[in-house]
Formats: sequence, structure tokens, C-alpha cells
Amino acid sequence: MSIKDQVKQNLLHYNLWTQVTEVELPSSTLLKGIPKEPLLNDETHDIPTQELVFPVSIEEKVTPRRLETVFNEMQSHSGTRPKRIVIGIVNDDSTVVYYFIHDGVYKPKKN
Repeated sequence: MSIKDQVKQNLLHYNLWTQVTEVELPSSTLLKGIPKEPLLNDETHDIPTQELVFPVSIEEKVTPRRLETVFNEMQSHSGTRPKRIVIGIVNDDSTVVYYFIHDGVYKPKKN
């Protein structure tokens, strides 16, 4: 099973995302879907919104240049540049971990 398919299965069956589809870009394939619950825990994000997931293997080198390419290609594809994407990293044992990748500097939330 491909890395993309492993992340897609994890989103659908473990994290219970809905409407998960593939977004074909020139350099890679992203997944987009709606999580069961919002990924941010604040009052401005009480309704889950569509998220983009960049599936990669733990063995891949993900450089700032590659991430910039993904953001640029998404802007060309959809007409708007995403403020963030979620990177889904697949380990050798098929576990998947997710991290936010923001486009530029992100102001931390206040406690």
C-alpha cells in the first residue's frame, strides 16, 4: 500500500474524517477532507473545516524548499494559498503522526 493510501486509510478509519479526496499536484499528491472535530482548540474554530494533508514517509527528506513548492502548487491549483497544511508522516511500523506546517511565521496563541 502506498504512503498516500496508508494516510488516507488512517484519516478515514482511525481519525474518522469525511469527504477525503486526493489533490493531484505536479510534485506530489495531497489529501483533503473534513476532520470529525476541529484540529485547533479555540473558540474561532468550533466547526471542523476542510484540511489539507501532505503524506510522507519517515524516510523522506522534507526540506523547506519542498514545502514551499507544495504551498505554491496548491495556490496555483486552487487559486488561494493555504495558511497551513498538515503533514502526515508514516513510520516503518505503519503508524501515522500529524504535524501542522504553517506558511511563514505563525503567532502562538495566548494562554
